[in-house]
Amino acid sequence: PKTGKATRIGRKMVDGKKYNTDKNIEAKGYNKNILINGIEESTPDNTAPTISGIWVGDETFSEGDAVSANTHYHCNLTDEESGITNNELSMGKLMTLWLDGNLICNDLAGYYAPTAGTGTGTIDYPLSNLSVGAHSITIKVFDNAGNSAEATTTFVVEKTATEQYTIDIAEDPVTTQATISLEGVVSDDITIRYVILESNTGNEVWTNNTSATQVVWDLTTAGGTAQPGEYTCYAYISTEEGNFVTIGKKIIVIRQ
Repeated sequence: PKTGKATRIGRKMVDGKKYNTDKNIEAKGYNKNILINGIEESTPDNTAPTISGIWVGDETFSEGDAVSANTHYHCNLTDEESGITNNELSMGKLMTLWLDGNLICNDLAGYYAPTAGTGTGTIDYPLSNLSVGAHSITIKVFDNAGNSAEATTTFVVEKTATEQYTIDIAEDPVTTQATISLEGVVSDDITIRYVILESNTGNEVWTNNTSATQVVWDLTTAGGTAQPGEYTCYAYISTEEGNFVTIGKKIIVIRQ
């Protein structure tokens, strides 16, 4: 019969208990490598977030390009260690946007679209009624470890050709295609870039570079076919007299 008395047999279980290899006593040690409901120590995050993919207006933008007075700002944010800070608990370390040195948004969280589980996301911020001339726009962001990063880009707002050029859309609403006409005094050396944006996001869905004063949008986009909704068309015009951009013309797309 079992008596509960252990015999020295090394690191083996005797009567359901583990015994020391050197003494006939029950081992009562601990293992500091076991983690129960705690926080594992990790390497501190000393790396600032990365800001990339900056553009104003559309993805064809290059530093210093001309844009319209009503446009939007876009950038990509990455921080794969602690993640981008984008909530009200960040103790003053909020994503901010500055235009010509003036704060225009003190919390960009509402304009930040994170990609789940990747430490990345995008900012899309609308800009409206910008004055004609050169501008700079600066974004500053933080990660959850308190590291910060900022990036500045410059652009030029062209004068709007309100009286010289206008856009007309033949179909209203649009079901299968939109016939776009540029009206005004057209010279032989004119170059036109037609651009159609989603009105609610400012994302470019279609563009056409030509010298023709009339073009047709068949509702094709980079992602397939334009969904029902509101779009805005602009014409960027280049002549010997200078560069112009028309006031946006609304396009309403409905299902057939």
